Amino acid sequence: MHSFIIAHVSTCSSSSQWSGTESSSNLLPKRNSKAFSSGSGQGFTVWFSTTSENDIRSPGGITDEVHPGDLYIHSVSQSKSKALRRQIWMYGTTGGWASITDRVDQKGFPAVYHPNNNDRVLRIRADGQPSWVTRDTFLTAKGRDDKKRRGVSIS
Repeated sequence: MHSFIIAHVSTCSSSSQWSGTESSSNLLPKRNSKAFSSGSGQGFTVWFSTTSENDIRSPGGITDEVHPGDLYIHSVSQSKSKALRRQIWMYGTTGGWASITDRVDQKGFPAVYHPNNNDRVLRIRADGQPSWVTRDTFLTAKGRDDKKRRGVSIS
């Protein structure tokens, strides 16, 4: 079963958007990397992750080099077991982070495309792990999800 969350890039609004925010400079982001699945081209999904009990205003504390399409995912959790919500940013071609949090829960288009590869679409798996999948893979799984939501049997 594939579960997709479709996202759209939007500009990050003022820091007052989040109540109970904390400085991201207090957090040490973990760099994660996953190769594209075999047969779907060369490249990696790269994301930085942090977790705390509060929202953050913006990504920070990254000492590694970042590239367009890299993601920053901050999980807000009251316990280690499950995130209550996530904040997600994508690094763009202009050299800055853009929040995509407010669009992540959308179930329709437009999708978030990789800034340097229009054949790659952002997929957030049910476990919260991001992946840049091919457009064909994305559309196939989206069709399955749409049928499932409508109660149509999928064989």
